[in-house]
Amino acid sequence: MDRHRHPRRSERGASLVEYALLVAVLALGSLAGLDALQTSASAAFRDQASEMSDPPAAGSSGTPTTAAPPTTAPPTTAPPTTAAPVTTTTVRPTTTTTTTTTTTTTSTTTTVPSATTATGAWGATSSTRDGNRWTASATLTVTDDRGQTVRGAAVTVLVEYRVDGGSWQTGQSVSGSTTSSGTLRISSADLARSGRSAVTSIRYTVLTVDAAGLRWVGGSPSTTLSAP
Repeated sequence: MDRHRHPRRSERGASLVEYALLVAVLALGSLAGLDALQTSASAAFRDQASEMSDPPAAGSSGTPTTAAPPTTAPPTTAPPTTAAPVTTTTVRPTTTTTTTTTTTTTSTTTTVPSATTATGAWGATSSTRDGNRWTASATLTVTDDRGQTVRGAAVTVLVEYRVDGGSWQTGQSVSGSTTSSGTLRISSADLARSGRSAVTSIRYTVLTVDAAGLRWVGGSPSTTLSAP
């Protein structure tokens, strides 16, 4: 008989384990459901408390009101947008015009006619005494018809003496050329002041004047110097 009871005990033990597992699963499910129910209830309580704490709107009796049907806003048609005028700036190329003023200077050249003639005059005469002797000096200036002095003119001068108050005696002729100032200075040798050969006067007379490109028209100018 013991052999026949042993299998039944085994089966009974297995059934108890299964029941225990089932109860545990149910317990876990109940706990999860209670947790969800608690969360939902807490949320409901909070909502109810919030509604109760808010004062009812003016004119409201505290009776729950039916929410107004949703308002359908009429379609809004936006007015056509007019684009702002676009200002177009046209940049024109700048043309720089450079005006060059040419000043023409007209040079007026006055043609002065060339000198054609020459003339002369004596000046700066002097008589110098040295004891019984004396000397006579005179300066001839040659100019052209424009009043400019003539340089390098070849001049020939005749020298004449008057001895002891008598007539003029022809001496020698002397030659020379005018300097850069157009002058020629003539000086005599020592002349006696006393005795039979005393020279009382001396005269210088121009014989010829040869100036390049000029014609002599001065004649024969002369100058006379007396013994001092």
